[in-house]
Amino acid sequence: MSEHFELPWPAAQRRLRMGGLLVDLRYRRVIRADAETELAQRVFDLLLLFLARPGQLHSRNEIFRLVWPGVVVEDANLTQSIWLLRRALGAQAKDWVRTVAKLGYVFDPPVPVEWPDETTPAFAPSSQPSAASAASPQSAPSVPAPAAAAAEPATSSPSPSPSPLLSPSSAASVTAPAPSPYPAAPPAHPRRPSAWLAAACLLAGLLGLGWWQVRAQGRPRVVLAAAADASLAEEQRWPLQLLQSWLEWKLRASNSLPLAAPGAAGDDDDIVVVLAVNLGSAEGEAWQLSARLRGAGVQRDFRRSAGADGLVQALDALSRDVHQELAPQSAALGWPALALDTAGAAEFAAGLAEQQRHRRGAAAQHYRRVLDGRPDFGYARLLLADNLSELGQQGAVEAQLPRLREWMQSLPPPARALHQAQALALAQDYEQAAAAFAALAAQSPYEAEALRLAEARNLRRAGRSGDALQRLAGAVPQNTALALPWLIERAIAQLSGGETAAAAASAAEAGALAQRQNWPYEQGRALLLLADAAQGGAGGDAAALYTEAEQRFAASEDRLGVLRARQQASLLGSDAAAQRRALDEVLAEARAAGNVAFEFDALRRAAFHHYHRGEMSAYRERLAQSAAVVDGAGDRLARNIVLLDLLHQELLLGEFDAAQGRLAMLSAQPLQGVWALWFSHFSASMAYQRGDYDAVLQQIERGEALAGGDTARAAQLVGLSCLRGAVALARGQPGLARNGFDQCRAPQLPHFIIYADLGEAELALQGGDARRAQQLIAAAKGALSTMTSSPDRSRMALILAPLLARSGELAGARELLQQQLPLFERAGYAALAAETHLALAEIALAGNAVAQAGREAAHSDKGLAADDWQGRRRLRTVQALLAQRHGDAAAAARELEALDADARRHGDVLAELLVHSLAEANPQARRCSAERHSRLLSQSGLRGASDVWLLASDVAPQLAAAHATP
Repeated sequence: MSEHFELPWPAAQRRLRMGGLLVDLRYRRVIRADAETELAQRVFDLLLLFLARPGQLHSRNEIFRLVWPGVVVEDANLTQSIWLLRRALGAQAKDWVRTVAKLGYVFDPPVPVEWPDETTPAFAPSSQPSAASAASPQSAPSVPAPAAAAAEPATSSPSPSPSPLLSPSSAASVTAPAPSPYPAAPPAHPRRPSAWLAAACLLAGLLGLGWWQVRAQGRPRVVLAAAADASLAEEQRWPLQLLQSWLEWKLRASNSLPLAAPGAAGDDDDIVVVLAVNLGSAEGEAWQLSARLRGAGVQRDFRRSAGADGLVQALDALSRDVHQELAPQSAALGWPALALDTAGAAEFAAGLAEQQRHRRGAAAQHYRRVLDGRPDFGYARLLLADNLSELGQQGAVEAQLPRLREWMQSLPPPARALHQAQALALAQDYEQAAAAFAALAAQSPYEAEALRLAEARNLRRAGRSGDALQRLAGAVPQNTALALPWLIERAIAQLSGGETAAAAASAAEAGALAQRQNWPYEQGRALLLLADAAQGGAGGDAAALYTEAEQRFAASEDRLGVLRARQQASLLGSDAAAQRRALDEVLAEARAAGNVAFEFDALRRAAFHHYHRGEMSAYRERLAQSAAVVDGAGDRLARNIVLLDLLHQELLLGEFDAAQGRLAMLSAQPLQGVWALWFSHFSASMAYQRGDYDAVLQQIERGEALAGGDTARAAQLVGLSCLRGAVALARGQPGLARNGFDQCRAPQLPHFIIYADLGEAELALQGGDARRAQQLIAAAKGALSTMTSSPDRSRMALILAPLLARSGELAGARELLQQQLPLFERAGYAALAAETHLALAEIALAGNAVAQAGREAAHSDKGLAADDWQGRRRLRTVQALLAQRHGDAAAAARELEALDADARRHGDVLAELLVHSLAEANPQARRCSAERHSRLLSQSGLRGASDVWLLASDVAPQLAAAHATP
C-alpha cells in the first residue's frame, strides 16, 4: 500500500497528469481521452510507486516489498498487475512500463508527471453540443458536453421499450455461460421513438419494475403521455424527458396505483396524464410546463412557468402536483426534491438517454458528473451503481453503496423497501435480494409480476436456475415490454440448468416478439441465446445465428454487440488469425466502454475454445487474463467462477495441495446453486482420487441436497452420479455401482454416456462377465471418436486404455495411450502424463517387457502425488511385480502386504481383492484368511477381480482360474 513509500505530491492532491492522461487519486482511475479505467487497489499502488519514482529501475523484490508488504504472493500476481496497468494506460502509453529482463521494471513516460491545480478541467469540453446541453438562446444555459468514450457503441435510435427491464449485470446474463471444460454439459431499420419514452421506459428497467396493463380492482389505471412542442429541437426536449422520468420514478416506487405501459392508448376507465414542456415568449419566463389529467372522474390542469434558472424547480413542483392529485397518501410521505441545477439536470437527462441506448459506460460518466456537483443526489448514485454493476465493475459499485444506503434511509417506506432490495442485488447478495423481491411481490397489488421477474433474476444469479424457472413458469405476461425480458431471463436460466431445447424455444419466442416490435437490439440478444443453445445440442445453425445477431446489433448501432457476435462466431471456425483479430476487437471495444463483464466473457470463451482444441498453453494464458480482469473489477461471483476454473486446472495438474487450498478458499465463499454443485463435484473428485470414500459420499449428498428435486440441474448432478458408481464399485457394492452408472447415463449427455459405459465395463470385468465388458468397451471406443473436445477425449482414453489392456487388447491400448501422451506433456499436466506412463508400464509388464515397464514406472513415480491413492495403488502393484520379476520375492511380498493393509484402511474392497489375486503368485506373501477372501467375494460378487493379467502370459491364465475359485 502507498503508505509504505513516500509520495512527492501534496497529500490533498486529487489528480495527476502526464500529457493527455490523467490519474484520479480519489477513485483509483486512469482517465484517457477515449476511456477511463478503475484499478484494483494493488494495481493502483503499483502505479503510484511508478508515478512517485519515474525513470527508476524497480526490482521485483522491491515491488513485492512495497506493494504487497507482509504478504507472500506469486510472481504471477505481479505479471498480471503489470498487464492490467498497461491495459489501463492504453495503446499509446502501455510502453511507458518497460520490462528489464531478469531485473525488473522501469516506468519511463516521455512527459513529466504533473500535479495540476485542482480547478483545471480534466479535459476540454467537446466542441459539439450534446443533446443535454445545446439549448437555444431562449432555453436554459448551455452545458459543456462531456467527452464520451470514443469507442463506446453509439446508438442513435433506442428501443421503444425498457430493454431489458431487468438489465444484465454480467456477460452470462446476456448469453449462455461459455462452454465449460468441466466434465459436464454446459451450458430492418428500427423505429425511432420519442426521447421521453426512451428515458421513461429506462427507469422501469433500472428499478426492477415492469410496465403494467393490468388494472387493479377498484383503481383506475394511469396512462402517462407527453406532448412535445414540434418547434423544439431534439436537444431542447430534455426537460420533458426529465419531468416524465422523475414523475414516473415516484409513482412506480410508491406502488400506490396501477400504471399503463408507455405509449398505451387510454380508454374511458383510465386517467390519462399528458405532460408538456414548451418555450414561452414572456421575458424571464421562457419555459411553460403543464400537466393535463382527464378520465375516471378526474379533470385537472396544472401549469408552471419558469425562467432558465428556475426550470428544474418548476419541473419538480409540477411532478409534486400530479403526484398529490393521483396518490395523495403517497405524496404526503415526503419524497426527495429534484435537487439539481440546470447543468446537472441536463447531464442527468443525458445519462438516461445514453443508458436507454445501451451505452452504459457513457451513462456512468454522465452520472458521475452529476454527483461531482451534487453528491447528495441519491437517485443519480443509484443509477450509477446500477450501470457499474452492468459493466461488471463490482469494486466501483461497492464504493457507491455506503452513501447509497444512507440516501435510501431517507426515502418513504415503499421506495425504501424497493431500493434496499436493489442494494442487496448490487452488493451481489443475490439470495437475500431474491427473498426481498419475493416479499415485495407478496405485498404488491400492482407490481407483483415484475417483482417476481426481479426475484427470478436474482435466483438465477445465485446459481439457482431451477428455482428461477419456477418463478417464471406459466403464462408469459401479456405486456410486450415485460414479456420480452421475461422470456430472455427464462432462456438464460434454462441454459444455466442445461435445458438447451427449452432455452431455444424461449429465445425463439423472445426473438419473434422483438421482431414484431421491430426492436433489433432485443432480437440480437435472443439470437445470441439461440446460438448458444444450438452449440449446447438444441439444434440449429449456430454460425448463421451469430451472423444474424451481428446484423441485428448493427441495425441498432450497437458496435459492442456486433463485435461480440463476431467473436463468438469466429470460435466456430479454425482460422486462428481471424479469432485473434475478433478477440482483440471486442476486447478493445469492451475496455473503451468500461465493460468488464463482456471483457471477461470474451476471454473465457476464447480460453475454452483453446481448451477444447487441446491448445492448453493458450487456454491457460486466456484463463489467466480473464482472472486478472475479474481480480481488477472486484466481481465476487465472477471471481468464484475463476476460482473454480483454477481448481479444475490444479486437479488436472495433480497439484492436490494447491487444490486443497483452493477448496478451502472457496468453502469460505457464499457459493450458491450450480457453483456450489461444481464445488461439491471437484471436492468429491479429489477425495475419490485420495481414496477417501466417505468424503466423496458426503460431497455427493451435499450436492444432491443443494439440487433437491430440481430437474433443471440434472446436468450438474451427472458427474456426482458417476462418482457414486465409482465409489460403490471400489467398495464392492455392484448393485449401487450399477445404479450410479445408470443415473450417469440417464440424461443422455454424450460425455457421460461414455463414462457410464466404461464404469459398467469395469464392473462387468471385475464381476467376471467378459462378454458384457467387451460390448461396453466397444461402444465406448466408438463413441470416443465423436468427442470434439481434445482434452476430454484424451482423459476418457486414459480410462478406456487400461480396460482394453485388461481385456487382452494390449497393442490397441498401447497405441491409444501413446496418442494421448504428447498432449498431456505439452499441456504440462504432469499427473495425467504420469497416469499415462503408469498404464504403459502395466501393458509392458503384461507383455513381459520388463525393462520397458521399469522405465515407464519411473516416469510415473515422478508425476503422481504422494496421496493419490488410485494412482499410487496401481504403481505400487507394478513396482511389487517388477521386484518379483527381478528375483526379490521378499520385497514384492512386503509391498503386497502393505497394499493389502492400505486397501483395508481405505475400505477399498476391489483393491483388496486385486492384491489377493497377486499374492497367489508370490510364495513369500502372507495370505489373507480364506474365510475373509471368500466373504469378500460373496458379498461383492466381484468374482472376476484379478490383476494376474499383469503377470507373464504363461502363468496368468492358471492363476486367474485358481483365484476365481472360492
